[in-house]
Amino acid sequence: MVAQIDTAGGILDRINAHPAADVVWLSAGGNDLLLGQLGGGFYVNNPNNASVYAAVQANVQTIVNAILADRPNLQVVIMGYDYLNIWDQGSGSAADTFRANLEVIKTGNVVYDGLVQNQAVNDGFKAAEAGKIAIANASSRVAEVYNFGLNNTYGGYSGYFGNFAAGSTYPPELYPYLPTPPNRMDPGDAIHLNNLGYTTLALHAEQDFLLSEFSSTSLGLSSGALAFGQVRIGTSSSLNVTGSNTGPNFTKV
Repeated sequence: MVAQIDTAGGILDRINAHPAADVVWLSAGGNDLLLGQLGGGFYVNNPNNASVYAAVQANVQTIVNAILADRPNLQVVIMGYDYLNIWDQGSGSAADTFRANLEVIKTGNVVYDGLVQNQAVNDGFKAAEAGKIAIANASSRVAEVYNFGLNNTYGGYSGYFGNFAAGSTYPPELYPYLPTPPNRMDPGDAIHLNNLGYTTLALHAEQDFLLSEFSSTSLGLSSGALAFGQVRIGTSSSLNVTGSNTGPNFTKV
């Protein structure tokens, strides 16, 4: 059983309302980046971007620690998101303001806007994700499912930057300088995916995590034989054998 939650309050209450759950899907940290110039978040030429990434990692780590302190046998899966689309998904002053908050200007030069400006935005979000990957790498109870570039790999791209065919290999992503394609985002929304976009992430999580990590166990014993020596009648002796899973980290024994 899987319980899906986000960071909107009551995380432990939600978890404890599902005592049979084995996995917690955690989506956290993205909104911190979107604060941009107006709120102390990520923007392209921010000299303090490293501290923004560090704060995101620390905040997510705090959430993960609280979950595992409450339910140490859970598996926490940090769900990576996909790229923004700040070029196709809005128009007029509202879109200009959103881009300016990330220190980006729509120049009309699609080569510059893609290879320089949007590449910098994408790189910033990937740099923040590296902190979540580090959290996962430090614990066998935590995993991260990396999704950046997923939709423009499987869906191609058609929009402001031109037309690019879909591919079938991930990773690596086909178009690291492109945003998520507009046909996989909510209309007029630069942040949120539509059903197709979210389904792509969900299927990737199933293939990349559930089908691979929850596979058959491989039991390893610390010793294949125990030598008790001479044990007199009426006395006892004990030795220990430890059994552990030598297969994927997230398989229960």
